[in-house]
This record gives sequence, structure tokens and C-alpha cells, in this order.
Amino acid sequence: VSAFGISGTNAHVILEEPPAPDQPEESRTESLLPLVPWVLSAHRPESLAQQADRLGAALTDDLCVHDIGHSLATTRAALTHRAVVLGPDTPTMTAALTSFGNGTPTPDIINGTVTEGGTAWLFTGQGSQRPGMGRELYARFPVFARTFDEVCAHLDGEFDGAVGFMKGVRDAVFAPEGSAQAALLDRTGYAQAALFAVQVSLVELLRSWGTEPDCVVGHSVGEFAAAYAAGVFELPDAVRLVAARARLMQALPEGGAMAAIEASEDEIAGVLGGDVALAAVNGPQSVVVSGAEDVVEAVLADFRGRGRRATRLRVSHAFHSPLMKPVLDDFAAVAESIAYRTPTVPAVSSVTGQALRDGDWTTARYWTDQIVAPVRFHDALTTFTAGQGADRLLEIGPDPVLTAQAPAGTAVAVSVLRRDRAEVTALLTALAEVFVHGTDVDWGALFAGTGARRVDLPTYAFRRRRYWLPDHTGENGAMSFLGLSDGPCEVAAAGEPVAMSRPAEPEPASPSSPADRLRSLSLSERESAVLELVVAEVAHVLGHSDTGEVGVTQRFLELGFTSLSLADLRNRVDRACGIQLPTSALYEHATPRALAAHLNSELADADGKFTSPTTDSVTALVRAAFERQQYDKGLDVLHLAAAMRPGFGLPDTPPGETPDLDAPATTTTAPETRPVRLATGADGEALLCLPSLVAPATAYQYSRFAAALHGTRDVWVLPAPGYAPGEPLPDSPEAAAARQAEAVLAALGDKPLTLVGYSSGGWQAHLLAAALTRAGAPPRALVLLDSPETPDENLALAMVATSCRLMRDFPDVPVDADQLTATAHYGRLFTRWRPAPAADAPRTLFVAAAEHDPALLLGADRPAWSLLHERVEVPGNHVSLLDRDAETTARVVHDWLLER
Repeated sequence: VSAFGISGTNAHVILEEPPAPDQPEESRTESLLPLVPWVLSAHRPESLAQQADRLGAALTDDLCVHDIGHSLATTRAALTHRAVVLGPDTPTMTAALTSFGNGTPTPDIINGTVTEGGTAWLFTGQGSQRPGMGRELYARFPVFARTFDEVCAHLDGEFDGAVGFMKGVRDAVFAPEGSAQAALLDRTGYAQAALFAVQVSLVELLRSWGTEPDCVVGHSVGEFAAAYAAGVFELPDAVRLVAARARLMQALPEGGAMAAIEASEDEIAGVLGGDVALAAVNGPQSVVVSGAEDVVEAVLADFRGRGRRATRLRVSHAFHSPLMKPVLDDFAAVAESIAYRTPTVPAVSSVTGQALRDGDWTTARYWTDQIVAPVRFHDALTTFTAGQGADRLLEIGPDPVLTAQAPAGTAVAVSVLRRDRAEVTALLTALAEVFVHGTDVDWGALFAGTGARRVDLPTYAFRRRRYWLPDHTGENGAMSFLGLSDGPCEVAAAGEPVAMSRPAEPEPASPSSPADRLRSLSLSERESAVLELVVAEVAHVLGHSDTGEVGVTQRFLELGFTSLSLADLRNRVDRACGIQLPTSALYEHATPRALAAHLNSELADADGKFTSPTTDSVTALVRAAFERQQYDKGLDVLHLAAAMRPGFGLPDTPPGETPDLDAPATTTTAPETRPVRLATGADGEALLCLPSLVAPATAYQYSRFAAALHGTRDVWVLPAPGYAPGEPLPDSPEAAAARQAEAVLAALGDKPLTLVGYSSGGWQAHLLAAALTRAGAPPRALVLLDSPETPDENLALAMVATSCRLMRDFPDVPVDADQLTATAHYGRLFTRWRPAPAADAPRTLFVAAAEHDPALLLGADRPAWSLLHERVEVPGNHVSLLDRDAETTARVVHDWLLER
């Protein structure tokens, strides 16, 4: 360990590795994996290939394949570019590494790049069941076996004495194919129960390996397993509901028919009615009809006559049709006795095709209606891919059915099991596919019980480059497309600073500006050029002379951006493209590639009309007034502008409660702000962070704080409503908190959360905690980062003055009229506000900055909190605790939460 002093005094410490502790020998014979994963990752594609090459060259055949896999899984970070080698032994996998390192594709290696979207779990419906499904997983993984046994025991108890259920569910599932017992799976009662048992066991196995969905959806009976995965049911209740559905449907007289038709919903509507109904909409031209046999046959003949594909399905009953109505009353009686809970995972209803609304999945009425309602899987698929951003689709079922409908552009769509593959191979391959595209997986958990131990492996394949100035000049500069010089550095005289030679900033409207060059390109050429432009601007802002230093799929947070440097990037991209981006665009499209795609979309929408961003008149007037020390006039402008903006008050129905559907509609709209995730991790409950109410109030105020917790906790940020363009302003702090609570519940359900508020954001965090508690989703804790007390007067003036000072000191800070008017408005709302004590208030930690600089708070006293709290002091001042000292602040918060 070396420390190099600026005066030339250097210090070195040599640390010797201690003796390795004795490790007890574990048996390697009973629980070895038939297929072992080796996980590699890197920041860049070429580094990933080098990693494979280095590892392959260092391995010898006597190294245990499990030891290598365990060491890679537990001693390496998961970076942007990833690969998973799957194989049975060290020689086979070493050969695959060598091929991959040489650029030769090999089926033993799955590789990909992390995408920005989420992971959706899709639960297959009836028809996908098959004899023996899950048997190999049952024999190999104790978690699966234990869960499967438990579910089957509950199901057998529910079926005890029921007509037609002579054998246990497990016996039917694992019976030899072709036997009389295996044929029971063709009966609807056994089919539904068996599917549920396998799907729940898969859920628990996947979760034991540290993987979780960002969204869940189920097709028909698969929706029950989806709801269980989302936390709606305890297992006994879920089994009671599934068993009642299976038992009652099997008791119906056999008959009726179902058919898959190549047609749109509008086309099929003309032949529906009476004894035939729409049973499912699986795609734009894929529907299923269900009902009386003669009517379904007539529909088949009709569409075959039109030259359409039309196939009768092998089913015992006409599901999702009026023929199911006789079971509804008895099923509703069981459903009424079930305890329902708010989902803890975002979910989409296959009855409505939309994100869950009040009553979906949590009422007996929903599950009763679901029996006869059509399955709107196509709408649901559109909702969770286009609407919720899921682009990694993992099908939970015995065979791929739903993933075949994945839309174009989906990063990966794969099923955990396949009829034509060994189950362990299929499952680990599917897990590897979603992992290399960004899904979190704790690969180390796979090696539990194998006796695997850590071994020394080659370290990361770093890019080793010289940084002496004569060697580094002119190396792939920030691209001639931008009009930036690739010429050599100017070497200054002794004692003078050294600067890169660059021309003056080009004017956006000049004939040769990048905007005009982009306008002259074809769409395909523009896509490539915009990505080059974004990469070059990122390199420029970060100070890289080589655009190769920029990973196009790395998050801006990982690349080293802060709120200020991100604002600089936004302004530079605005000028180069001739469009105006909201600040939120750079954290909603949080990689260079994602931002480039968004820019191309914006350019296409603009239809060739390029505009040069300008300073809005309100901001200009306020800055001019404050520079002349005419503060009252500046505030008058802001308060008048705020009064002209749309507003909202407290909702008629508090967040989390079911609205009165008969009440007249109000003008209150759905929450427009939504949480933005800056970091992921699973070592504790998520943090929901609220920025300061002083403009610029952006999510990237927490960028360094989130970076310190990446891999440890989920970190979400939710700005107050009113700071984004076009957002309405609240008429009270409580209305703002209610709107934020709606956004939190819509995005995160009642997931355990700790609220974090910085500076004036702490006031809003206190109110949000109360709003979430009233909604039945109380936060675990409240953390206040140096939040000051509100003054009795001139709060709006102090807040706006701080914003104006930031604009003066940092010209690229993204402050516009919406941000400034919101700052003044919240300043007026919180004047003389005091936090109110509450009996059910969460535990509160007050994080105080050790250094108090009154100038940073316009002369205000040292921040303090008047309600009951614990206090801890961290290095730095009011600003630095989320800047240069952010890592320390984050660790203090994390450790405090773990201790409690």
C-alpha cells in the first residue's frame, strides 16, 4: 500500500497474507452439480474476451470445476458485459473459454450486455403440463423438493374425499409417462393443481438463488402462482383457492370446446354471443374462443373458409366461457374466506391487461370473475414491456408457451423448463440468459452443499496504458464529428497549466453544426451518428481524450457522473442536437446507448425541426432581479408564475384505499412523478430518497450516495411533484406527500422501505412517512440528512437565493422556470411549518454534518430536528455529505439500518 505526498514524501506499507484457516473437508459426492456455471464479467466486450482468455490459460485439469465456479461467483463483481460458461468439467469448460477468448462462438457460453429494463416472470396456464415435470429438479435441489412436498401435502388435504381425486398430486406428476396415473394430468383438476405446485416450487428455488422479478403476470390459472409470488397469499390460502377452482371445474360435466383462431379481437367479435365467448387474446392476430361444441365448430369452419389458421384445442371443458358459470357461487364462497394482502411486487392483471388497480388480486370478486373473463394476455404483455419497461422475460412453467409472444426488441425471453431438455440444463441456461442481460442472480448460492472452496484465479484483465503526455496526445479525440480538435496537446512553459487545444463551442444554428449534419442523414445513418455524438460528449465531460473509455451500456452513475456533470452533458447534447431535453431524460435513459435511442426518437418526432435551447424569460427576470438585489420583485415574479400553473389538492380517497366508484369524478390526475432507481442490492430494505426542495431538485443529487450502495441496497429517488416540466403544484405540503405516496404505492407496492430526505427534502420525507403509514405501508425508518428547521419568515427568499447562487457559480446547472417557481412555491408552503409528532412515527436517524458553514444555509443555524431521533455525525459540511463525503454518509446510514 503506497501513499505519495505532494511534497515528494512517500510512504509504503507491505501487508503479508495471513495463513489460510483450516477448512474441514466436505463430501463432494452427493450434491455435485451436473452442470456448473462459471461467471465472467467486464466493463467492455474486449475485456470480457480477455478475461476468458486469461482464465482459460491459467487453469489446469486438476482444479475442481466446482471450486472454480464458486470462486468466480463469490469473489468477482457483476459488471456490464457478462458471460456464463456452463459445463460438466474443467477440461470442457476451459476449451470453451479458449474459443470465446479467440472470438469463436461456442454453445457452452452464454454472453450478453446488461440492459436498462426490468425482469418479468410469466406464469404459464393450463395446457403446458406434462408427466414428470420437475422430477429432475426435485431430485437435485432440496429447496424445490421441500416446497413441492409442502404444496402437494396441502393440495391432497384439500382434495381428500373429493370425487375423482384418488391419487396424490405428487404421485400423478411423477408417474411414468404413458401410465394410467400419468394420464391424470390430462384431467383439469390434476392439471391445475400440478401446475401450481411446480410453479410455486420454481419460485422458491429461484429466490433461494437471489433472483427476484420486477413484475409478474400469469395466464389463466397461472395467475394464481403469479399472485402468490407477489405476496398476495400465504401458501395455505393460495392452495385452498387453487384446489377449489380445480375441484369445482373437474366436477362439471365434460363437454364444450375451445379453438385457437388467427384473427383480431374485432374480427372475432362478430361471431361471439350466446354459447360461445372470447376466452383469450394472446396476440394481435391470435385469439381463443370457447363455448358449446357445435357453435365453436361453426366458428372454426367460418374462419377456415376465410383462409385463416383455425385449430381446435384438446381440452375437457370450455374454460373462460359461460359454461363455467355453475361453479361461480361455490368458488366465491371459498374466495370470501381467503386473506388477501397488498402485492409486494408490481404486477399486471390478465383480466384487464393493465397494471393492478384497487381490488385486483385482493378481492374474492376478482378471482371469481377471472373464471369466465377472457385472458387478455396480449394487453398484459404490452403493459409490462412497453409500459413498465420489462425486457427480460422469464417464463415459469414446464414448457415455453408465453415467451413465444415476446415483442420485437425484447432483450431475452426464455422458459425455465423445456420438454426437450434436461431440467437442470434448461433452468441454468435460462438463468444465465437473463443474468447476462441484467437480472440479479446469487450464483454463489448454487454451490451450497457442494463442498466447493475458494481458489486463486487470475485477476481482472485491466487495460494497461501509459499516461505520459507525449504518449497520450491526439489519441482518438472526442470525434471530428463534433468539431473538436484531435491535434496534439499544448505543452506549456514550466509552471503553467497544460490544456487540450479545442476550438470554441460551435453555435447551434451554424450551417455546419452537428444538428444540421444530423438532419441531413438518413434514419439509419442518424442512429449511428447520434450514438457517436453522445459517446463523444460523455468523453468530453468526463475528461477522456479517448472515446474508447466510454462504455455505451454503462450507467452514467457508473461512469462517474454527478448531478452537475450530468447537467453539463444534457446542455451539450441539447446544443449539439438542437433539441431541449428535460433533466429527467438522463436518468430515465441512463446509459449512452439508451440516451442515444431516446434522442433519435425525439429527433424523429421533431420531423426535422431543430430548435436552439434558450433561457426562459421567467428565469432570466428572476436572475436579473436577484443580481440587482431586488429580491421582492424576483419573488413576486415567481409567485405570480406559480399561481398560473395547474395545481392539485388532497385526493378524495387517501392513497391505498379503495375509491368510491359511484362518486363523481374529480380533476385530480394520477401521479406524474415516479421513483427512479439509481442502485440495486439485496442486503436490506430499499431506500427511497427525497432530494432537497431547492432547485435543481433532481434524482442525481443522490448519485454518489447511490453509487456507494450499489450492490448492497436498492436506492430509489422521488423528487417532489411540480419540479418537472408541466407538472402541477400542490396546494399544501400534505397534498404533495399524498401524491408522492400514490407514486410509491403504484411503483413499489408495500415493499419495505426506509425514507431518506436531504436538507429541505427531509421535511417532505417526514410528511411522506405519515402518508404511507395511513395507507397501510409504513416505512421501516426515516433518515434525515442535515435537515434544518424551517424559519418563521423569508423561507422562499432563502431557497430561491440558494438556487440563484448555484446558477451563478455553476452556469450549467439545469434550473428553469418550472424548477424556480416550484422552489418559491414550496418555500411559501413550508414557511412556519413544524413537524408534528405521531405515535406511529418510524424510527428516525438525524445525520448531521460535522462542519457547519452558515454561508451554505444563508446564515441559518446548525440544522437540528425537534422530534424524537437518534443522531450521528459524519465528516464534511451541508453540501459535501452528498458530494465528496457521500460514501461515508451512505455507509453510516447502511450500518445504522443493519444494526436495527
